[in-house]
Parts: sequence; structure tokens; C-alpha cells
Amino acid sequence: MYRQQRTIALLACTILGVLLLSYSIYSLNQVPPLNEFERPNIPFDFPEMDIPMNPEQTRLEIPEIDIGNTSSDPVLKIYGQPNTQYLRLQTYDDYYSGTWDNSLTQSVTYNGESLDLDVNLWTDYSQHNITITPFTDTIGYIPTPQNPVHLNLSDPTQFFEDAQIFQTQSALGAYEIEYILYAYSDSLMNVSKVKEMPQYLEVPEYLHEDIHDLAEEITRNTTTDYEAILALEDYLESYYEYNLSAAAPPSGV
Repeated sequence: MYRQQRTIALLACTILGVLLLSYSIYSLNQVPPLNEFERPNIPFDFPEMDIPMNPEQTRLEIPEIDIGNTSSDPVLKIYGQPNTQYLRLQTYDDYYSGTWDNSLTQSVTYNGESLDLDVNLWTDYSQHNITITPFTDTIGYIPTPQNPVHLNLSDPTQFFEDAQIFQTQSALGAYEIEYILYAYSDSLMNVSKVKEMPQYLEVPEYLHEDIHDLAEEITRNTTTDYEAILALEDYLESYYEYNLSAAAPPSGV
């Protein structure tokens, strides 16, 4: 009986929270900043989650979310060795109040000329060339590696220089792209400093202290910003599983 009452109370609080958030979005026409959210007033305590703090603790498993049937058919074929783990379509590099957006500047018409890259302080580089054949009629942003220096297409495209991405209004056939991969030495990275950007640090106020303490624990044996980044990266790779599935948000959120 107590468990049933607790479940009903949790459901009621959840519905109330969704309604209040929906009303605030409707009234203000914007999503409230995450750091303005307060801890929900739940009439019972949630169980403590044991977040791993060292390799001897239990791995934290993130449950898979079923979003239905998705196709595993390939969308393109790459000829050549890309030497990179991903291709880029569009960049989302501007975060504000819980929402990602892009800060694309005005594009220029690209007709196949060589591109000049504004990259410096690298210690080594390698130049690569691959051919990409889409299996579907692709219109819009063109899949490319980072740091392109030449794109071979039959029709002109639009090029966004700051984001290094291309856009086309016609269906793509096979295209060839030349690009550069830069390398940076550990000594250079260790003397570099992280630029703090507050808009990327927003978390609910009631979580701020816990996250701060966890980050301090993970990076306590590091002496540079770069070492701290590597420690955080290693922690996330060791204790969390990246999940490409995501459930749709509740209606009105």
C-alpha cells in the first residue's frame, strides 16, 4: 500500500513539474536556465546512487532506451582511409539555457578552389584524400571531415568558413575531398589553458556541489588543465556507456 501511494505521489509531482515548465515556456517563450531549477519537493527520499569514484567500485550501467525499429543500412560509402572517426554535417556550438544552436556566419559560394585553413601551433600534420558515395539523395549539409582544403563537386556549394562545413541545394553524387589532420604535442597541450565558458557549465543548483566534488576527486592528482581533461575523459570512458538512443521529451517540454 505504501509503495502504491509513493508511486502515485511521484507521478503527481512529475505531472505538476511538466505543467509548470510548459507554462513557463509558453509565458516567457523561452526555456528557463537550468541553474534556476530547484530540487523537486518529493514526499520521500530517492535511493542514493553509487557513482564510481575509483576502479574498485561497481561500474555504473546506463539502461538502453528502446526507440523502435531503426534501419542499420549504410547511408554512404567511403573509398580510401579516412584516418578519422567521424564525418561532420552541421555544427551545434552555441549553448544557452538548455538548448544547443549553431552560430553559423554568412556563407560564401564555393566553386572548387583550394581553401586556406587558419590553424596554428600544431606540431605535425598529415594530408588525406577520400571519395564519398552517398546511397541516398542527400540535399543540405555535406558529410566531410574536419579541416577541408578541397572539395570536388560538379555544382557550386555554399561554404561556412568558421564551421568548415558545406551546404548544397542539389542531390549529391560521388565526391572527393582533401583535408588535413593536425597533431599537437603533449608538451604544447600541457602549457595550454582551458578557456572557461560559463554557458557550458549550467547545471541545476542542487547538483552543483555534487558535480563539483566529483570533478575534484577525479582530477586531484593532475597538475595541468590538459591532464585534468584526460582524467575526466578516462573516467567517463571507464564508468559510462554512450547511448545513441534517446526517448522523445514529454509533450509540452
